[in-house]
Amino acid sequence: MIHLIFHKLFPFDPSIKILMKKGIKFSLLFCFVGTLLLFGYQLFYQLPDLYYISLSLIQTGITFIAFFIACAIAFNQIKRDAS
Repeated sequence: MIHLIFHKLFPFDPSIKILMKKGIKFSLLFCFVGTLLLFGYQLFYQLPDLYYISLSLIQTGITFIAFFIACAIAFNQIKRDAS
């Protein structure tokens, strides 16, 4: 259902869609590494810097996801208006 609504509102150009998907995968990798570091922090409480590094990685990954989606929508709109 959400996929159909998103597809109707934003019909993406294939090249933009591929770039957006790769960017989201890259960002999810950041979040995954941050999650693993948080798990490591839970095992070893002696390293408080590990906690802040992992939270920063997760925050950066989520910010990148929002950035890639917003830029894909903007570039798709620009490309559609230019044609």
